[in-house]
Amino acid sequence: MRKRILPHEPEEELLRASDVAQDLTVLERGLARRRIEYEVGKRLQVAISASTKRLISELIAQKVCRSEEEVIARAVRAFYVATLPVIQEEAAFQTAE
Repeated sequence: MRKRILPHEPEEELLRASDVAQDLTVLERGLARRRIEYEVGKRLQVAISASTKRLISELIAQKVCRSEEEVIARAVRAFYVATLPVIQEEAAFQTAE
């Protein structure tokens, strides 16, 4: 006697083994990425004051940025560009003395 597995939706075919394998691969990659993001996130936790959080929320509400991550990334890049030349210039000046 042979048992038959019926599809859960009458008009749909059962998944092939290759479909299941592909789905499993996608899930594994997604979970691995989430695990990495979680680990990185644990290390990058930064205390942000309530006033800074309000500024971030306002930038998102005004559609200047789409997310907190974008606000922070743009702010860090701007700070880097604004300060690095000064720091390099001071280091060069101190070396010349």
